Amino acid sequence: LAKAAGFSKLFEMAVFWSMNLRIAPPIRGYLPIEETSPARTYRLLKTNPSIVPYGILIYDWKALDNKLQNLKQIGKNHKFYIASKNGKADSLSIGHVRQEPNQMWNFTVYAHDSRGFVSQLSYNVTMGLERGFRSIVCTFENRFEKTLSQLDFGSEEHGTAHLVLLEKQIQAQEEYEKRIKNKTIIK
Repeated sequence: LAKAAGFSKLFEMAVFWSMNLRIAPPIRGYLPIEETSPARTYRLLKTNPSIVPYGILIYDWKALDNKLQNLKQIGKNHKFYIASKNGKADSLSIGHVRQEPNQMWNFTVYAHDSRGFVSQLSYNVTMGLERGFRSIVCTFENRFEKTLSQLDFGSEEHGTAHLVLLEKQIQAQEEYEKRIKNKTIIK
């Protein structure tokens, strides 16, 4: 259907949700995670742009290019949490409280590898639990689905889904008008 409408698939991400959380998956001996500003996040992401596929940030069911002004826009309602190693970004999460339909902790994780993914996931689940949330929604790269399936959250109420980012190339107005002008109408 999307292809017929002129769209092409850019990439796909997984979404994990869990209700009635009781525990966060443990992570030991990995890089510390700290809350950071949009500007520092931008600078660190420039050191390792590959952790954000196609340079597009997915957050709260929205997508924006990984540009400073967009990170500042996201930062108005969301927090950035980053781990770095030797001045280079290793993992990032973007989190906020989602109000509808129920209050829950909603976050997106980007990571260099599965250890960084689990570290950010555990950090955010712990943060959500400490703030009194028992429900989470996490968006992440599909390559971490197997890793996620091996973790325990102390809840049987969970599931996964996928979101797909589609792209449509828009023709320039001049080209469109030229094509319309050159069409022959047959009666």
